[in-house]
Amino acid sequence: MSFYKEVEDLKNFDIEKYIERITHEDIKKSIEKEKLTRYDFLNILSPKAKDHIEEMAKVAQKKSIQQFGKIISLYIPIYISNYCTNECTYCGFNKNNKIDRKHLSLEEIEIEAIEIAKTGIRHILLLTGEAEGLVGIKYIEDAVKILKKYFDSVVIEIYPLDTNEYERLGKIGVDGLTVYQEVYDEKIYKSVHLGGEKSDYMWRLETPERGAKAGLRSIGIGPLFGLGNLIKEAYLSGLHVEYLSDKYLNSEFSISLPRINEAEGG
Repeated sequence: MSFYKEVEDLKNFDIEKYIERITHEDIKKSIEKEKLTRYDFLNILSPKAKDHIEEMAKVAQKKSIQQFGKIISLYIPIYISNYCTNECTYCGFNKNNKIDRKHLSLEEIEIEAIEIAKTGIRHILLLTGEAEGLVGIKYIEDAVKILKKYFDSVVIEIYPLDTNEYERLGKIGVDGLTVYQEVYDEKIYKSVHLGGEKSDYMWRLETPERGAKAGLRSIGIGPLFGLGNLIKEAYLSGLHVEYLSDKYLNSEFSISLPRINEAEGG
């Protein structure tokens, strides 16, 4: 079963009507629980929960320390190519935008890696635009091999791959992947992704699962806030992580919360 079934099932659930009925007492009870149900999750996402920010922050801090201790992990991104074949209406990398494009050679990647490593940060995020014809899997593999000489952890944020390709990258040292669904609402998704591989909603939605099947250790997902209904998108992101965590016990999953900012051509 794909997570798409969860997306479809939600179409039959009137979130707005449920949220209207939420009381402050409901929110307090949800905050006090050790394990939240899906309804509890909606309770603390509701507009009325703004009045309980301080209580939620205290609980969140306590749980964070219990799970991770007082640890902050830093990483640095390295863009190796900003060429893209997609037509995303909100993105500066849109193939129709007249911007400067750069595709690093392997020699240039190594020069950048050496300079970045001088900062002392040992984790790096490798990013590209989505132009598979130019930024093929062999190029990505070669880039990863270079980065592994200088960094303890390499995570990728590139175009979606198939399971076998993720396995190939895992074998040479890729620890994880980040892939944003951007928006779970399928109708909105199609209206803002007008062309290119990214216009395939299902292929992107199932990318985290392919990465988990390939054995990647860490997988990050998230919506792009500003495209769809904030509460619905946050809710579906939470359900997505729940689905993945329950199914793939050997991978760790996280949610990022990017939001739309101005971009040239976006």
